[in-house]
Amino acid sequence: AREFCIHEDYSMDANSQASRHDIALIQLTENADATVYPIYRDNAEDLTGQPLRYVGFGVSNRDGESGSGVKRSTSLPVAAVSHVHYVTHHNNNTGVCFGASGGPGLYQVGGTWYTVGINSSVSGEEPTCLTRSFQTRVDAYKTWIDNIMGQNPRCGAQPDLCQCAEACMANGVCSNALCAQDTCNELTECLTDCDDETCGLICMGDATAEAVSAYRALARCVGDRCPEPNNRCVSEQCGQQAMACFGEDFNGPGRENCESVFRCIQACSDSDCVQACYQAGTFDAREQYGAIVECIQASCAEFENDRFEQQRCYYRTCANQHRVCIPPDNCSLTGGDCPNEQACIVEGWASTYCRPTQGNAIGAECHSGSVSCVDGSICRFRGTGTNCQQNCYNDADCGDDAACVLYEGAPIEYGACVSGAACADTDGDGACDSADCAPNDASRHPAAMETCGNDLDDNCDGQVDEGCNEPCTDADGDQTCDRDDCAPDNPRIHPGAPEQCSNQIDEDCDGMADEGCDACTDADGDGFCADVDCRDDVIGIYPGAQELCGNGIDEDCNGVADDGCPMGPPCQDDGGCEPGDPDAGGEGFVIIKKSTADEGCACNAQGGPADTLWLFGVLMGFGAVRRARKRLG
Repeated sequence: AREFCIHEDYSMDANSQASRHDIALIQLTENADATVYPIYRDNAEDLTGQPLRYVGFGVSNRDGESGSGVKRSTSLPVAAVSHVHYVTHHNNNTGVCFGASGGPGLYQVGGTWYTVGINSSVSGEEPTCLTRSFQTRVDAYKTWIDNIMGQNPRCGAQPDLCQCAEACMANGVCSNALCAQDTCNELTECLTDCDDETCGLICMGDATAEAVSAYRALARCVGDRCPEPNNRCVSEQCGQQAMACFGEDFNGPGRENCESVFRCIQACSDSDCVQACYQAGTFDAREQYGAIVECIQASCAEFENDRFEQQRCYYRTCANQHRVCIPPDNCSLTGGDCPNEQACIVEGWASTYCRPTQGNAIGAECHSGSVSCVDGSICRFRGTGTNCQQNCYNDADCGDDAACVLYEGAPIEYGACVSGAACADTDGDGACDSADCAPNDASRHPAAMETCGNDLDDNCDGQVDEGCNEPCTDADGDQTCDRDDCAPDNPRIHPGAPEQCSNQIDEDCDGMADEGCDACTDADGDGFCADVDCRDDVIGIYPGAQELCGNGIDEDCNGVADDGCPMGPPCQDDGGCEPGDPDAGGEGFVIIKKSTADEGCACNAQGGPADTLWLFGVLMGFGAVRRARKRLG
């Protein structure tokens, strides 16, 4: 050789992307007596799936160390193409191996053989050299070659020379590596969607050098510091690297406790909302809420299509996990333990809590589903209305003129004080006949609202239609005067409003809740009756709903979860599952350690770092898997 020209961006540094620019030109001292194979100048992407001819003197034994020195050849297909290299699949027990570095991949067009690629490195699992290799794309460097050969390329005058406009440099040479657009975040998404190493190599080739460097820095940190990788470890031990890779998308710890996360998710109607609520929690909050979800999935999956049975199951089975997430106050339902303006209520997992209340008096109308009654009472539907009823554990809590009637199916054994023999209540409106001005009319009692224009004393105060000549005030803007509105602060509740089924609320102010709902129960209000809605407790799940990928839930009620969705990443080398399965071990990450060919060799094929860690995040909230957004509620 008279001289040789190595690409200016090639580097032997193990942290660099040597494989992006693994190309050199050699000028001989005299002409060689050999056939010349011109470089392939068309787009190598067009050769995907086509066989190329490889010729070389490399090793031939599987130990990777013997059998070299004999010229051999084989045909191998192009598997995939990135900006500056392509991946070749080995087959029929043949492939390129050590010592074949720098050799050509040839393609015949019109009787002429062209050099399409240059052997750069082998990769893949055992047996060595029989899985795949990757080659430098010669067409990606044609202007660089022309420039060294003195042909003065002018990419500015010939836009088609480069793969993208950004690749055209001032000297007229294309730097096609600049066409790579993927950031570290996008690289992680790309790798997460891969199901084999070929895909992974293309992801790395299509990402910017900065993205690959940031990704590898994160992967090395996780490999060194997180034996059992999870979000907490990544954030605490590799937070700087994770932030460099994911930027503002890095899901570090939030500030909300588990109760806030739980309440937030309860109010959600779609998976984006669920994800946002979950990410707002601290790591402790996420782990505590995750324990609830795991318990539900492990213990109550058989009741997925029966909302009420499922609810009873997970409140009963997962009560301890709920109490860890939301520590109880253990107050008494009969009152006296809570601060002012709070009332004791019971949650479905049989724990009691002090919660802010509107403070409605016992006997007053109230809104079921909210904490609206004074401490020691609860809003329940009884007879023909929804009123605040005095709580009790036994008859002794009710006095001489009433008895404690226990609620059926309550999380703990308690009930309401109901008028007994000493206090007759003929119309069942909660008022003793002796104090009821209309003992046979359940709509008229001391706690009722005055109805204008009926010439009756509805609230038993001795006055008829009092307040009806006052100006009309409509605080909630529902076109009903507050004096005639059973819920003056709620625009969805007023006389004439449509009744919503299965919520125990009297929307039309007629004194009855859920009337006329026997024909169709639609608990989640998504417009589908319970008999056709496979999840009548979740508004986003109904026949024909959009399927959300990766959460294992059948949103469209066709009996198949995640139908039409791509397969997730395989599980390899994490010790937690069988080959080809998703991360059944639940560790949250799959770490695959690859060994690049030619490690430590003094040859041209240093295809990349010898220990490349590919990091696949499969724990919700980390990296690309936030797109999957596993539904937690």
